[in-house]
Amino acid sequence: MAVMKSLADMTLTEKLGQMIVTGLPGPELDGEFVRLVREEKIGNVILFQYNQRDREQLSKLCADLRELILEETGTPPLISSDEEGGIVSRLPESMGKMPSAMATASLEDPQAVYNAALWTGRQLRSVGINFVLAPVLDINNNLDNPVIGVRSFGRDADTVCALGREALRGFRDAGIMCVGKHFPGHGDTATDPHLDFALVTKGREELRALELVPFRMAMEEDVPAIMVAHVAFAGEDGLPSTLSPQIITGLLREELGYRGLVVSDCMEMDAIRANFGVAQGVLRSVKAGMDQVGISRSPHEVRAALKALREAVEDGSLPMERIDSAVERVLACKARYAGPPIPWSGADQARCNALADSLFTRAVDRGVLPQGGTLALGDRPRFLSPIRQQLSLVTDKESRLSLAEELAAQFGGEARELPLRPDEAQRAELLRWAAEGTSIVAGSLNAAIYREQLELLQSLAGLGLPMACAALRSPFELDWLPEAVLRIPLYEYSPRAVRQVCRFLKGAGGCPA
Repeated sequence: MAVMKSLADMTLTEKLGQMIVTGLPGPELDGEFVRLVREEKIGNVILFQYNQRDREQLSKLCADLRELILEETGTPPLISSDEEGGIVSRLPESMGKMPSAMATASLEDPQAVYNAALWTGRQLRSVGINFVLAPVLDINNNLDNPVIGVRSFGRDADTVCALGREALRGFRDAGIMCVGKHFPGHGDTATDPHLDFALVTKGREELRALELVPFRMAMEEDVPAIMVAHVAFAGEDGLPSTLSPQIITGLLREELGYRGLVVSDCMEMDAIRANFGVAQGVLRSVKAGMDQVGISRSPHEVRAALKALREAVEDGSLPMERIDSAVERVLACKARYAGPPIPWSGADQARCNALADSLFTRAVDRGVLPQGGTLALGDRPRFLSPIRQQLSLVTDKESRLSLAEELAAQFGGEARELPLRPDEAQRAELLRWAAEGTSIVAGSLNAAIYREQLELLQSLAGLGLPMACAALRSPFELDWLPEAVLRIPLYEYSPRAVRQVCRFLKGAGGCPA
């Protein structure tokens, strides 16, 4: 570990730089990011999918970030990434991308959750990422939630606690910093914070009985960081939790007694930007008790936020004690976790990739109904599915992918796009077209939320043709389909999910790799 500059030796600019996490626009250092580090002494970085092309490039980027920030700030950076697995994965395709929390939880095998976290943590550390923004500790108790879903381990506190504990153990044994998110609970919302903040009517007693239970468990497990959500609670002060003194200081610090690092969800989400402005949101957040704030993409917002913080310290409205306590926690985390990359071999990478593939295949096999079922396509199969798309901004933009088109290219037949919310005319046309086939293979995308899609799937099942439905995100819609339908939970829309569908098509012989 490099010798770090102490709090006592830091200027105000250097202290404030330790409280910011930001990103850069591409796979290598660019001039604007370098200037931001040199001028504002930014001490921490978040990496997204567009920053991560392959293992060699990612390792070099992390090494360059470490060298630059250590030289300019006197401390090594916390380099973070949202590597939850499944739909929230930033790693290159050539590396081991674990299934989502829901998929892994479906195995009912705590060791599988532990292994996924352990190997994710070791793999990240091997390229220089030292802070994994996982696990999700939200309870998935609202099926209309557009942003949690498959990212959660379960729909009850006991399941989330049991499996969340295994994930925390895995990350701890890998030696990587991790975070429990999204405090005080994002599971019972129906709003994406990238678009606005959700207002929840639950009072604190209800939170204590359910949402807070996994976070108390995480604190007992000495989780090094807690991420606060932009969810607002009417029973508190009605502010997004990231700006709320009652939530951060009153509930998290004083009532629950948490002493670790408190970090924000991205302050550029419209939950903050559209309602408060990023700079004022950051200032209010720090005043409320936040230690470290995320401003993921915009250098001008970083500069504006730092200006607001600096002016507040100078005019006395933001006490220096608040800044110092936050920076002390950041430095404590760096002393423990911000070491150099760990050794990693080709055999390690092969084992990690094999584990990811095995867990994903096991999750699909365990959930498919009827067990051991296949589908005879006939000579005129009909394939329909939505195009892969961003249902929430928490996921990265992906290249175009159509399950229906991939299957038609492999097996013949015809493919059509299934709209997320097909109107009456579209439903009638798709039903007419499907009825002319010998079988139907449909891909669904959160049809439990997009009910028009579910209604069409139910009508297709009513045609009486051999039919399969593959759930390309949350599998809940499969519960509303007849038992005669071959139901395949995939938990994600990806090339490996397409390959899984092929295994259940009779005589298919599998899809190309």
